[in-house]
Order: sequence, then C-alpha cells, then structure tokens
Amino acid sequence: MNKDGRAFRGQLIKEEVREKILKGYIELLRAGTPFPTAAQIAQQARVSRRVVFSHFTDLGKLRAVAMNRIEARSYSFLRPPRNDLSARQRLRIFIEQQTTLFEEIAPFRRLALMIE
Repeated sequence: MNKDGRAFRGQLIKEEVREKILKGYIELLRAGTPFPTAAQIAQQARVSRRVVFSHFTDLGKLRAVAMNRIEARSYSFLRPPRNDLSARQRLRIFIEQQTTLFEEIAPFRRLALMIE
C-alpha cells in the first residue's frame, strides 16, 4: 500500500470515529440526557475522552454539529408527493411523512422542554 493509500485509509478511520462520537451523543440526547458529559459520550461511542476532544474542540461544538444533523434529518422526511398521484395517495404519503417526522423529533422536543 502506498503512502496515498495509507492517508486515505487514515482519513476514513478518522471520519468513522467522528461519526461514532456524533451518533453516541445523539443517542444520549434521544435517551433523555440533556447535557451529556464527555465521559458519557466517550462511553457511548466506545472511545476515550481524549478521542472525543481530538475530534471536537469542545462539547459546544459537538452539540452544534449534532443539532445540525438532527435538523437536516428532520427536513429529509418532508418531500412533496408526486402530482400524478390521487388525492388519497398524496394524503397517505403526507400522513406517513408527518408521523415519521414526529416520531423522529419527539425525544428532542421532550428534551427541549426539560431544559426549558
């Protein structure tokens, strides 16, 4: 394997670890932990605290990235149905999308109310 291959592989591993940390943080939020500590995040992601901070400069940065991810995922559920479908089919698609969206954001809504 040449040097470029090693660098590429190293970058992939770095991105995988960052994703594990981010997913772990979001899972803790979803479970109702309003302000997860670095130790909790590390344990959830199965990495060390040091690794958490090597990927995110502070917990505020991690929180911002997580909120952006949650928001983007929420918007992904809202796609207008095709116009060539019947009104009944469009309504069914709309209801399914709304249900999925509300199921996705409900834990974060509860969390926001707890914090408030």
